Amino acid sequence: PQLSAERVWSETKKLLLAENPAKVWQLMVAQGVLAHFMPEAHDVARLEKMVVLEKQYTEGTALRRLAALLEPNPAIADKVTVRLHLSNREAETLWLLVQLPSLLHSKLDPVPLRRLIYTHGNEAVRDGLLLLAARDGVAINAAWQLAQDWQAPNFPLRGEDMIALGIKPGPEMGAVLKAVETWWIEADFHPTKAECLTA
Repeated sequence: PQLSAERVWSETKKLLLAENPAKVWQLMVAQGVLAHFMPEAHDVARLEKMVVLEKQYTEGTALRRLAALLEPNPAIADKVTVRLHLSNREAETLWLLVQLPSLLHSKLDPVPLRRLIYTHGNEAVRDGLLLLAARDGVAINAAWQLAQDWQAPNFPLRGEDMIALGIKPGPEMGAVLKAVETWWIEADFHPTKAECLTA
């Protein structure tokens, strides 16, 4: 009988969270099993490196390990998402994870890294750093520490601040807020509310 996609994903998660999933995965590749249910998830060497890195840095997660097996291509993440009937949240996470290593590739210095944390969140950036290290062998200690410790500040301006300046709610207000937020991010989040109001 045909297993449901949900059941396949449930069993796949168990496999991925095993102590040494790379061995089982390699066996599935060799026996042609993988070709039947997820041919895209074939980068066993990267999965192996990921498991080693996780021992050093954090707990293993099924989605991060799945992302390690896939090529860094959102179209492939989409295919896998459909095939495994991932939840919306899982699908969004996987889609981001396959792209983050490339986004992080030349952005391990504090300023660009803080921007990525502000946009995507600490957890996603930490996952991306592990995937990058597993893919390219780069050193991530300093970047990991920053992604652990730095908390993104809240953008200081709100709609009511714009109204106080005489800007009516609507597309113009949205555009002004977006422009000032972009400037604030580029200034590495340092400008105060007063400075943002005069920007």
